[in-house]
Amino acid sequence: MPDPDFSRGKKLARYIRKDWCQPNGRPAPFAFRKASPSDSLSVNTLTIETKRQIAAAYAGKWENDKRPVAMTVCNVEKYVDAANAVGVELTEVSAEKNWSFQDGDDAQPGFSHTPKDWSKSHSECNFTASFADSQDFKFAGRMANGTTFQMT
Repeated sequence: MPDPDFSRGKKLARYIRKDWCQPNGRPAPFAFRKASPSDSLSVNTLTIETKRQIAAAYAGKWENDKRPVAMTVCNVEKYVDAANAVGVELTEVSAEKNWSFQDGDDAQPGFSHTPKDWSKSHSECNFTASFADSQDFKFAGRMANGTTFQMT
């Protein structure tokens, strides 16, 4: 399996529930909210699996193996820019193919590869766990703005 790479220009996929698919082809902001306040936002890295493999994983996990499924594919920078805009500053760590953010006195990795039984590419946006509720809403709005979903 290749190493995960969260560098500039790399792409992350996010599952979009059918009720979060707006008629204009854009995901509702809820698509980019974390499940609970202490969670991190889940994504899948396209440096580990292809869009087709990720879509198959989404179908198996959430859609009873029915295809197509809705997903967004965004550059890592879109996540980074949205986090920076809501007050969580991410700094690129090129040698680690990742980003870091301050969590109290400690620097933490911005993204982590957390494979699951259903997906080898499953990853977390660690910085989102530090969001206050207002930051989570603003982040979700920024992520949804200008983003389209695709049926795969």
